[in-house]
Amino acid sequence: MAVAAKTGTAQTGSRNQYDNSWVTGFFPYENPQYAFAVVLERGPAGTGERAVNVMRDLFESLYAENSPYVGGTATTTTQ
Repeated sequence: MAVAAKTGTAQTGSRNQYDNSWVTGFFPYENPQYAFAVVLERGPAGTGERAVNVMRDLFESLYAENSPYVGGTATTTTQ
């Protein structure tokens, strides 16, 4: 399943010691039915990709075999 997404990271704190990260998008790409947004605030510096990791884990759970939510299987790829 193809997913459309946009990510972002902002460094915060007096010495940029924290990262705020986010990812937002929709799926399936070809026929959008669902939208999502994940925001993680004040993570340690250098962890800007964590919001994407959270969303990937959620997709894998939603589309796991025998899932009561969406059903079927999905393969996720981070680019």
